[in-house]
Amino acid sequence: MLAVQVFNLPALLFKSELFAMLSNVAWTYLLHEFYDRRGVKLEDKNGNTLLLSHMVKRSDCPLAKDVCKNILAIKVIRDNTEHRVLSSFGRSFYTLFQANCLNFDEAICALFGPEMSLGITLSYALQFSRMATDQLAQIQKYDLNGEINAINAQIKAAVEADGTEGMQYQFKVAYSFEKVAKGDANIVFTNNNPHGTKRQEVVVQRVAADEQWPHKPKAVVKAVQATSGRPFSTHNHTQAWRLYAVRPKAGAVDPSSCNKRYCTYHPAHGDYTYSQDWIDKLAAAIQVESDMAAIKAIKL
Repeated sequence: MLAVQVFNLPALLFKSELFAMLSNVAWTYLLHEFYDRRGVKLEDKNGNTLLLSHMVKRSDCPLAKDVCKNILAIKVIRDNTEHRVLSSFGRSFYTLFQANCLNFDEAICALFGPEMSLGITLSYALQFSRMATDQLAQIQKYDLNGEINAINAQIKAAVEADGTEGMQYQFKVAYSFEKVAKGDANIVFTNNNPHGTKRQEVVVQRVAADEQWPHKPKAVVKAVQATSGRPFSTHNHTQAWRLYAVRPKAGAVDPSSCNKRYCTYHPAHGDYTYSQDWIDKLAAAIQVESDMAAIKAIKL
C-alpha cells in the first residue's frame, strides 16, 4: 500500500525509485510468509533471510513464470536505484509497475484468502487532465536516455524475455468504446473531417470469437496431450487456468474478466473457449518439471 500511495503522489519526482524498492520488500514479506507457513527455514546461520531473487527461482515457488519475471524486472530497477543516481526514471517502466500491483493482489488473495485483497482500498489513480492520443502514443518514448536503455537491456537479460510474456509480466490495455456526447469524449472519431485541426486515425477490426478462441476445454486437453506427448487431464487444465489466472472461477461477479490472449467468455451459453496460444503455452509448460509441479500444486 505504501509503494502505491507514494507512487500516486502527484508532486513526487522520486516515485519510480521508491516503488521499486518498496514493492521488492512487499513481495519478500509475502513469500517469507508463504514459506514460513510451510515450515521452510527462512534464515541462515548468519541471520540472513531468503532473498526474493532466490525465492522466485525455487522449484516450489507458488507464482506463475511471468509473475516471477516481472518481480525480477522490478529488482533490476531497484538495484540501479541503489547503486547510482539517475536524473529520472523512464515512464517505460510504468507498465511493469502496474502488472506488479495486479500480480501482488492476485497472489495475496490466492495464497492467504480473498479477504486480504487491496483492490478496494487502492482502486484508482486519478488525474486532473485528459490525455490526447498523441500523448498516449508518446508515453512510452519519454526518458529513453542511455541510462534507461541500459536498464532495459539488463531487465531483458535478467528475465530472459523472449516476447511471449503476458499481462502478468507487463500490463497491456485493450480499449473498448462507450458512445457519449462529443463534449464529454476523451477521443473524437471523425470521417476525415476537413474542418478538424487534428485528425486521429483508428483502425477497428472485428474478429469472431470462434476464430480467435475456437477450442473447448476437452479439445484443449487433447491438443496439449498430442503436442507434448505427456499426460494432461481436464483436472490439470482447471488447475492450469487457475494458476495462470486465465479466467475467473465459477460464480465470479464478472465472468468475462479473462486474459484475452488465452480465453474468452460466451454470455449466450455461459461457457469459456480457449486460443491456440493457450494450447501452446500449456504444451510447453508441462514439459518443464517445475511448471507441471506448480500446476498440480493448485488445490481445487
